[in-house]
Amino acid sequence: MTGGDLCPKCGGDSGVFDSRRRADGNIVRRRECKACEWRWSTIEIHLGQFRRVERAEAMRAQMQAMAASLVEALAAAEDTGEGGE
Repeated sequence: MTGGDLCPKCGGDSGVFDSRRRADGNIVRRRECKACEWRWSTIEIHLGQFRRVERAEAMRAQMQAMAASLVEALAAAEDTGEGGE
């Protein structure tokens, strides 16, 4: 691994092809898997105060669960021929 996030679809290594800082200080990064070429976005949330870390961790867990559900739904749609980019 070269330091990138792992692909939520195949688990391969990824790279960033676009980064943008939003007005609220958060950073949105567009990533692409080097193995399967799947593309997705990550958001780096600026935490202004340390006490927000617990809430951010809870939100992260919820977002991971939603992402896993989305990956499963996309995989199911591809299996049935309904998905596509």
